[in-house]
Amino acid sequence: MYLKLWDKTKRHKNGKFDDEAEIKYKEFKQLHEKEVGEKGADNVSLDVAYEKVLGYRPGYARGLGNGHPVLSKDGKKGRAELEVNVVQLQNKNNTMRAEFEHHKAETLRKENEAKKKQEELEQKLKLIMEKIGLESLT
Repeated sequence: MYLKLWDKTKRHKNGKFDDEAEIKYKEFKQLHEKEVGEKGADNVSLDVAYEKVLGYRPGYARGLGNGHPVLSKDGKKGRAELEVNVVQLQNKNNTMRAEFEHHKAETLRKENEAKKKQEELEQKLKLIMEKIGLESLT
């Protein structure tokens, strides 16, 4: 797997490697042959193979170029933290939406109550005006 990946990503269109990539390819090939010779099969994971051939360098995934720093060796810790943050933000968002909907419903209810009170007052005023003999203002 690691041998094919290195070959596919580092070999140029003309079929050749640059000098450093060719040296590392030979080291990957030696590692592969050693594993097959000792164990009958190559069961070395991609991460382990890259670490053996390219060495350990904290902060970046080796052989994959400059990129975002890896928070842990396999990246699972950082991913788990991000997932927890996403869940927390979703919960906060849901809470805020619920509060907004509650306030919106409360405002609508109060507006309806005010409108109803105003209509009742207008009706009472109309009745009073009729009783005292005044014409309606409306």
